[in-house]
Amino acid sequence: MAKQIPTWKLWLLRWMALYPTLLLVYALLKQQLEILPLPVRVLITSGIGTLALSFVWMPLLTRIFTKWLHNTTAQPTQDKL
Repeated sequence: MAKQIPTWKLWLLRWMALYPTLLLVYALLKQQLEILPLPVRVLITSGIGTLALSFVWMPLLTRIFTKWLHNTTAQPTQDKL
């Protein structure tokens, strides 16, 4: 049975991908987004961000960081008497 990747590692990987993606989206679409209401801006940027995460960044980053993601230190066991 394969060990599950720790949640904090997946969170960190997602954050590493999402933050620069959203910065890039805002930088490229700033003028077009400014005229839209906030809910529409969030809808557009979150849609682009999650699309990029799902199909570009997470597959790439999980390949790059595979060893780190699956490297878990062995937990000490206690012998029951």
